This record gives sequence, C-alpha cells and structure tokens, in this order.
Amino acid sequence: MTVKKTVKEFITIFNKKDTDKPTLIRKIILTGYVPYLKKIDIATRIINATCFKYVEGNSTPEIQIKSPFKYMLYVLNLINLYTVIDIDFEHENPVDLYDALNENGIIEAFISTMSTTNQKELEEFQTVLNMVYDDFITNNMSTNAIVNKIIVEFGEMVTPIIAKAVEQMDTKK
Repeated sequence: MTVKKTVKEFITIFNKKDTDKPTLIRKIILTGYVPYLKKIDIATRIINATCFKYVEGNSTPEIQIKSPFKYMLYVLNLINLYTVIDIDFEHENPVDLYDALNENGIIEAFISTMSTTNQKELEEFQTVLNMVYDDFITNNMSTNAIVNKIIVEFGEMVTPIIAKAVEQMDTKK
C-alpha cells in the first residue's frame, strides 16, 4: 500500500535540489485506470460544486456556472485520483492547493507526463466531465427544462387553490 503525501509534503520533496523531477513525477502516478462509474461520480461532484449556488434558506439551489473553478477541480481531482498526492478537499482550500501545485510547476509536469503515458485516461475523464456538464445544461437550462419547471411551479401554486375550491363545492352540496 502506498502512503499518500499532502500537497505541502510533496512540494518539499519536489523542490529539493537533488530531485530528478521528471522521474519523481513518473513515480508518483499510481493508477493507470480509474473505473468508469468513479469518473462519473467525480465529474458529477465537480459539476454540482461549480454550477449551483446554494443560498441559505432556499431549498432549491440557483444555477450559477463557475467555469474556472470547474477546471481547477478537474485538475485537482486528476492529481488526487492518479497520484500519491492527497488533495484534502474537506480541510484545505482547493484554490490554495491548486496555486501551490501550479506555482511549483507540479501541475504542468503532471499533465505533461500523463499526456505522454496515459493520454487515453485524460481524454476519457475529460469526456465524462463534458458529458455530465452537457446533461446538466440540458436538464436545467434547455427550453424544455424551463417549460417543465414553469409547469411544475404553476401546478404547485394552483393545486391548493383548486383543492380549496373543490372542498367548498363539496360543502355546498
């Protein structure tokens, strides 16, 4: 079992003077294949995190697309899925982690190495992310989706009125 390294720990190792960076990057890539359903799950999480704005007191989130954050989460999840680097999404700020990795040249080195050693995986994960995003747009922002939402909201609004009217008619009999 391989022990995961925090971003800070890995940056320290990466920046040592005697480190052969290309070899180190090749060695940290652990996974050659991530199962398809896991890709769908991660892509769905990325889209949910970057396409909805949760407003306190409102049970339905608003749609607000944040494409730069979608890219950042895509890159961080690639690193988390395929390497020994542990991206701690719960306890650390993802923007700070991304900036630290990028500033030290680790993101570029990782993507470059993955592009030559496992291009198919990069392409498949990007394709899955694009499909989940396309589904999100279709299901939430297409004309059909908007019309359906209006019909549902109208139905929710008039149902109590109709129920009350029917109740009143029944009592008048």
